Amino acid sequence: MRLRGQDTEDALLEWFKGEIKEGPKQVYELGRFFFSVSSATLGFLVALAKVVSVATLWLRIAVLLLLLSIVLAILIAKPRKHAVSGNTELLDLYKDQLSSYDRLLWWWFGLWLSGALLGLWAVWS
Repeated sequence: MRLRGQDTEDALLEWFKGEIKEGPKQVYELGRFFFSVSSATLGFLVALAKVVSVATLWLRIAVLLLLLSIVLAILIAKPRKHAVSGNTELLDLYKDQLSSYDRLLWWWFGLWLSGALLGLWAVWS
């Protein structure tokens, strides 16, 4: 089978349309996953603190950080609405969405990791 330039262009166009259609679904699933990780970490940390009978300021800060990561995971999963008109450049909109989600994901990771590590340190110190 020999591909012509038009075949390649059609395939890339279909792929790009699929990415635009499936993008919000993928981000929603990722937000759900992050919500589960944050909630499970918070539950584990609180249960561990109950067993060890620890209630320090550092543990409270860790719980707050994990709660903030849960809120951020909900914001990641929340669908966004965009006004699209004939003048809207879809590729620019797509790039803006990706960079926005990228920042949110790094913030979530930072909050989750710092909350988890601080909580473990507060329980075992």
